[in-house]
Amino acid sequence: HKALNYAMREGLITWNPVSRADAPPTPKGNPKAWSDEDMRKIFEIADADRFWAAWRLLAATGLRRGELCGLKWQDISETHLLVNRTRLVVDSKIIDGTPKTAKSRRQVPLNKIAQDTLKVWKIAQHEELAQIPTSNSAGWIFTNQIGGPIDPGHLTKRWRNIVKQAEVEYHSLHALRHTFATSLLARHKSPKVVQDLMGHSSITVTLDMYTA
Repeated sequence: HKALNYAMREGLITWNPVSRADAPPTPKGNPKAWSDEDMRKIFEIADADRFWAAWRLLAATGLRRGELCGLKWQDISETHLLVNRTRLVVDSKIIDGTPKTAKSRRQVPLNKIAQDTLKVWKIAQHEELAQIPTSNSAGWIFTNQIGGPIDPGHLTKRWRNIVKQAEVEYHSLHALRHTFATSLLARHKSPKVVQDLMGHSSITVTLDMYTA
């Protein structure tokens, strides 16, 4: 737990959302999203979870669950991550594939929280994998307890327990993505920027989902 303790000392895993210029818009698509206060409560619990870095990265980038589970270290640069594969649950089977549209295959900028999270997580993962007979030769960023790629459904179950412990209104893990998008629009980011970051197939999808 040295890396986790280091992250806590350095303040990398204390929820600190960017101040919003306005209250989040009331979107006509009615996506579920949490308030800043709800997020603070959630991350008081999430930051103590084994997958704290996964929750941080989802909140800081707006990635889909399957995109997060498909990430490898080769997809990470100093300032961006590349979304070019997914891990999905289809008919109770895990399928490795590619993003569903050309727009979904994208570069996502990493803010300082995301950059620092990944740096500390890489140390933590190295320490964890050193204790088990595996090399993670495929280079998955998020691995299970035996060093294999993570089951997306497992993350959903863990998230459900985290939200329950936080005692806030329950929304699915996908609501972290919606919270990210509504926060951007509240800070007056253009819908086009939000579309590109979210990987929506068209600007219409973004406008229909998130604008009043």
